[in-house]
Amino acid sequence: MGKNESLEFLEDVVQDVQNHLHILQKYDKSTLNNYIVISRLPDIELFQPSLEAELAEKDLTDEDRANIAKAEEEEKARKEKEAQEKAEVERLEKERLQKEEEERIAAKKAEEERLEAERLAKEEEERLAKEEAERLAAEKAEAERLKQERLQKEEEERIAAEKAEKERLEAERLAKEEEERHQAAIEQAQLGEQISVINFDTLKNKKKPIVKKSVMMTGGVSAAIAQTNKEKEELEALRKEEDRKRALIRKAEEEKKAEERLSKAILIGNTKKPDPSLGKFEIGRSNDPQKPYSFVLKTETGKVVFETSQMKTKPNELTAVMFKDIMANGSFTFTKTSQGYCFKILDARQRVFCTSKTFKTTLEAQKAAALIKKYGLSANYIDDTTL
Repeated sequence: MGKNESLEFLEDVVQDVQNHLHILQKYDKSTLNNYIVISRLPDIELFQPSLEAELAEKDLTDEDRANIAKAEEEEKARKEKEAQEKAEVERLEKERLQKEEEERIAAKKAEEERLEAERLAKEEEERLAKEEAERLAAEKAEAERLKQERLQKEEEERIAAEKAEKERLEAERLAKEEEERHQAAIEQAQLGEQISVINFDTLKNKKKPIVKKSVMMTGGVSAAIAQTNKEKEELEALRKEEDRKRALIRKAEEEKKAEERLSKAILIGNTKKPDPSLGKFEIGRSNDPQKPYSFVLKTETGKVVFETSQMKTKPNELTAVMFKDIMANGSFTFTKTSQGYCFKILDARQRVFCTSKTFKTTLEAQKAAALIKKYGLSANYIDDTTL
């Protein structure tokens, strides 16, 4: 196909597009400039081979070739721009997807952390509830123990009071008999008669007649009264001496028992000798057969300043060493509750070791904490009362 024929063909195509598809505006001239026709041609693959063959003809002018090269450069630049735009769109899409993935991972991590925090909070709440239940159980056990001690003490006091009352009544009876005998003696003395006066001695707080002797009451009533008073003084002196001896015996027995218990005490650390003046730890019995032991800290006078809840296993030297370490390296935290004030003992890692009972004022709670720390650091032996 020659150059003229190609141009005619292209003009016919343009004309057909103008007439039937109404894409291009109509022109008055029947033929258009070659370059206008080419620039208005749509990108239709059907014409591409013919156009390339036409452009490849040797009879193209330099201007035609320059225009063709320019069109190719523009097409290449357009395709490069489209590729860059496509790459940019893909990059942005990739960044969006990556951001969404990071946000999803962060949201998942935050949810996991929230669930973990809720789990830890629930465990802490359960632990505190358990500690509170143990504290209430310990307070109940302590109240029961104090009640039993009170009842036992009341029973002992009642028995002692009954015994004292019996002894008093017996003493009154004997005194009355003595008075009656002396009254009879006085009456006989007034008549100048010879009477027998019974002399009494004391043996283990019971009066028994041990000797009789005859007295001629020549001095009248005053002599008989003087004799009676003298006998009473002797009886009282003997009774006091017996009481003193029994007190000494009891004291010696108590000191002996204390020495025996000190000799059996569990020494803590490098202690060579127990020192009661520094306070002591004590292993005691509880009322619970499933948890038969308790661990107590006492002052030098025996006052309880700290007591654990019931324990299944028997405390030992390690228990005291651990307690002393907490006193040395731990801390106390004070809180106000609806019932009053209490404190918690924390170990060196700030974990709760125990919770105190409730006090009415902050000062009472602070004094109790100070006593626990003082004697917890100074006590150097364990008195095992279960042996």
